[in-house]
Amino acid sequence: MSKNSSNQYNITDIFENVSHAKYDLMNDIMSLGIHRLWKKYFVDLVSSKHNANEKILDIASGSGDIFNLLPITKNLYAIDPVSEMHNISRKKNKSKNINYQVGYAENLPYRKNFFQTITCTYGVRNFENRKDGFSEIYRCLKQNGYFLIMEFGIPKRDLINKPYKNFLKYVLPFTGSIVAHDRHSYKYLAESIISFPSQISLVNELKNIGFSHVKTIDFISGANSIYILQKK
Repeated sequence: MSKNSSNQYNITDIFENVSHAKYDLMNDIMSLGIHRLWKKYFVDLVSSKHNANEKILDIASGSGDIFNLLPITKNLYAIDPVSEMHNISRKKNKSKNINYQVGYAENLPYRKNFFQTITCTYGVRNFENRKDGFSEIYRCLKQNGYFLIMEFGIPKRDLINKPYKNFLKYVLPFTGSIVAHDRHSYKYLAESIISFPSQISLVNELKNIGFSHVKTIDFISGANSIYILQKK
């Protein structure tokens, strides 16, 4: 997630705002509620690859949905630039031992080869510098460790592509202004999805860092995608 404004937006301020303004409802609006099913699928994937005795880090951890769904209670690490997000997560994950840290992907406060698994859901598009963020993630992963990303994108099929872009450009900001009284933040969220790199471009960025691309899984023709990477 970005520390500063890359254009007219201060992204940390935006997420401080939405943490107070129905953050989980925001995700419901952006995905028409389907994100809950996607997150469950994502967590099942993570569980299939992660050894519960090893450490796992959730980057841009937000309100703690991923660790709430993950059937693990220890060796959990969460990092997010917004401390209020951690407060929401603590309430949601009272039974879990989570090590919380306020910080950014571009400067992870963990030693080399520390985690067996690193996850990031709906946070990569907010990195101030993806190359630096991916390099830090690679550094902190153990050999053969996994990096799993879930991120919104633009559908590939023309039949869905244009209506979805119109939904992001017009419906999402309007709904945000009604539900959360915050059109500006929701407008940023829409634009961050529209400007996000194509799947091929994103995978190439990760390969250039050193990751091996295991698999990409699409939902609704790429409106949401899961990327599975490994540090070989």
